[in-house]
Amino acid sequence: MMIEKNSYYKQILEEIYRILCENFPDINCEKGSLEDKVLAEDVLKTLKRFIEEYNSYKEQLEGYSLTLEAHLEELSQTYEELSTMFTVSKILSRDINPYELMQDFLNAILNSIPSESAGVLLFHNENEEFFTTDDNPKWQEILNFTRKLFENSRKDVIISEPGDTAFEGIKNFISIPITSNEKIWGYMVLFNKLNGDFYIAADRKILESAAMQLGFSLQNYDYIRKEIERQRLREQLNIAKNIQTSLLPREFPSNDYFEIYAKTLPAIFVGGDYYDIVERNDGNYLIAFADVSGKSVPAALLMSSIRTIVRNFGNYTDEILDFVHRVNRMITNDTPIDQFTTMVLMLLDVKKMKIEVCNAGHNPVIILEKKNGSKKIEATGIPFGIIANFEYETVTLNLGKGDTIFMYTDGISEARNINGEEFGHDRILTILNNVKSKSSKEIVEEIIEEVTKFSKGMNQHDDITAMAIKIF
Repeated sequence: MMIEKNSYYKQILEEIYRILCENFPDINCEKGSLEDKVLAEDVLKTLKRFIEEYNSYKEQLEGYSLTLEAHLEELSQTYEELSTMFTVSKILSRDINPYELMQDFLNAILNSIPSESAGVLLFHNENEEFFTTDDNPKWQEILNFTRKLFENSRKDVIISEPGDTAFEGIKNFISIPITSNEKIWGYMVLFNKLNGDFYIAADRKILESAAMQLGFSLQNYDYIRKEIERQRLREQLNIAKNIQTSLLPREFPSNDYFEIYAKTLPAIFVGGDYYDIVERNDGNYLIAFADVSGKSVPAALLMSSIRTIVRNFGNYTDEILDFVHRVNRMITNDTPIDQFTTMVLMLLDVKKMKIEVCNAGHNPVIILEKKNGSKKIEATGIPFGIIANFEYETVTLNLGKGDTIFMYTDGISEARNINGEEFGHDRILTILNNVKSKSSKEIVEEIIEEVTKFSKGMNQHDDITAMAIKIF
């Protein structure tokens, strides 16, 4: 009976040993009978190795899990920041006067970072204005503290550590300066965070971004208000012209890779043509070139909103198509139904020397190649501001040394002479081929000069705007 049991156990050990040998190829398992092997020792040795490898694999999985959780948390924080920035931008673009929007602004902040209360204290000359989400009596001490910050021109962010606040009933708070161009407009303060013992770095990042946008809005509004005060007797259109001019770049980038130049001649005091060049954090450039429908103040206000979107959010996406769709949705949702914008959005990769372009209902983008003639990037979608969920497309092109990118508005192609003839695309292309070896500034000036000569004796019916990008 004992012999049968031993034989049975041996069969089991042999089967286990066989399975281990099949699954661990590097084990030196001799073929043939296992009668002479010390099965128990071999099996034990192999099982120990299996357990060691299993534990090592388990530790790796735990490490991967922790890394994944960290990435997910970072993505969640980034999403929250972007969501808050878009919400704040949408609020501030509704009215040129940010003071009228402060309640909605603060509610958006509290929705992102739940706290007992949030407030903004603004200073203007000898006056101050305080906006808050509620009439909490705890504000009195904090306001006195904030006034001292302003008296000392403090521009640093202040975050209380757990338990170090001396304000009665305040367990934690954060103070963010609201600035633009070195000017302190005031401070944004939140206290008693509802879902944590203290304000974290992610909260600070969101609040700093919101304060930056508010600072820009206050600066724009202050500029307009001062213009109105200084030029009260001048016509509204003349004032608005100055506003529009301030929205366009005064200087253009020029480096070892490329140079850019653009110019606009408005048909009336305030035109609807717009362009901008934004250097991104990755060293590439986001270029916007647009024709806003309408004239006068409504066109200038829409230009201002577009400029805010382009400058504030151009850094927060690696995919230009995502940015295109966000821009279209914001313009569609925030502008009257009768306003729209034709626009070219272009991402210029300066090191790879390529462009990714979305043409939303605008005139074709002309690519003048140094050796192979010219190409056109036609519109692949309707103008922005018509259908919020329209699906746009982009075109990617590689560039070569000596190539030139040229963009223009209807004021050039549709300019008429005394015989009623239009300047036209073909005439533009002919001139460009004759001057493509010149600098970007010379190319733009040459086109505008030819249009002016062509339409001499006729009223300028639309804005004349052109941009040239010369690749080195």
